[in-house]
Amino acid sequence: MATITSILSTDLISDSRDTINTNFANINADTPVLVYKSADETVNNSTTLQDDDELLFAVAANEVWAFKLIFNFNSGTTPDIKYAFSIPAGATIDGYSLDVGSVNESSVINSSGGGANTRVAVLHANIINSTTAGNMQIQWAQNTQDASDTTVLKGSYIIAHKLA
Repeated sequence: MATITSILSTDLISDSRDTINTNFANINADTPVLVYKSADETVNNSTTLQDDDELLFAVAANEVWAFKLIFNFNSGTTPDIKYAFSIPAGATIDGYSLDVGSVNESSVINSSGGGANTRVAVLHANIINSTTAGNMQIQWAQNTQDASDTTVLKGSYIIAHKLA
């Protein structure tokens, strides 16, 4: 160890430290945001979209994000489920869904065939924000008002990556 220290100049040590600090800053910027739903959330007798209590992440002005949503839910055939996204003013969202149809803007509501068992919707989307910071938040409700429960389940999650 003493031999290695003796062959390094002060300039090299300084340069290495600068590089290491810069790299750590980049690693922190590239760390994905992970959001895990820790409790079931239930709606019945309502077709009014409501903000999910946990499935959201912050988006700063002029940022671009890619995200994946694993949306575990249980709903009967009659009420089914619909969802949308609440995003900052001026932002756009586009992407696709592997289970419940196309996603192409913030006002889109897609419904999925319900059933008496648990279903999973997998959504991939991008959000391109303008100059207003805010949250990207999942909203959902029954597609057809019904007294039975529609539940988004614990274990649903979002993985989001800031692209720019």
